[in-house]
Amino acid sequence: STCPHSSCPQSRDQLSVDHCPSCEDGMLLLDPSSGPKWKMCCNTLRCPVVISFFEGAHNIERTDEQCEECDANLLKVDFKKGVSPLQDGETIHIGCYQCDDILSPLVLQQSRGRDQHHHHRGRGRRRGRGRGRGRGGRRHF
Repeated sequence: STCPHSSCPQSRDQLSVDHCPSCEDGMLLLDPSSGPKWKMCCNTLRCPVVISFFEGAHNIERTDEQCEECDANLLKVDFKKGVSPLQDGETIHIGCYQCDDILSPLVLQQSRGRDQHHHHRGRGRRRGRGRGRGRGGRRHF
């Protein structure tokens, strides 16, 4: 979600659902490529918040409508037919991930592991200085 253009489907404006519950300046962004194990993550790198939800969903989209209780953007959730929590075989539901009676029980908040905070550079692990790669073919003395 690094695209700065507001009309891009991958921009912060299009994917932001709510303010982060853990940090002051972060936004929870819907990860559209995380399905079928859907999640939202805080857009700040130092914040460990990850919210997993709606594992039985076929598709999730953020709507432009906001929740009247908490001001989060409402989500349009398209559940798979066999695992839909909706009655009468319905599969599509629009609601708030926090306040909706159907959606809120399907939300799990967790933290990112340590490995997602560290970005490694270079070619693999360093295991001491070693002898190096040499300067070409085998030398005979």
